[in-house]
Amino acid sequence: MKIILSTTLAAILGLGLATSTFAARAGTLSYEDLYAKAQSEITKQMGLPSRFTTGFHNAKGVLNDSKAAHEAGDKDKARKLAKKALRRARTAQHFAAMERRQETTR
Repeated sequence: MKIILSTTLAAILGLGLATSTFAARAGTLSYEDLYAKAQSEITKQMGLPSRFTTGFHNAKGVLNDSKAAHEAGDKDKARKLAKKALRRARTAQHFAAMERRQETTR
């Protein structure tokens, strides 16, 4: 139980640091670059078992909302949603990797 809690805490803290670093870099990217990065991260789900892809589907939905907002002319909302999609895709990758590691050690 202690191992699971310490692993989870370490993952959350590491994810927080990665997110703050990402946020600093994402502020300088154009919408098109953010969209492309998010789309690229989402496509990394290919080949993963379906139990790992829920977070990716969520990120894809947010990215679709971003595209709709961009087409409607709401650039700020589109940019915010593209950042959110990218964060969610990276978070999904992180947790999928953790799950795979745990399955291989069982």
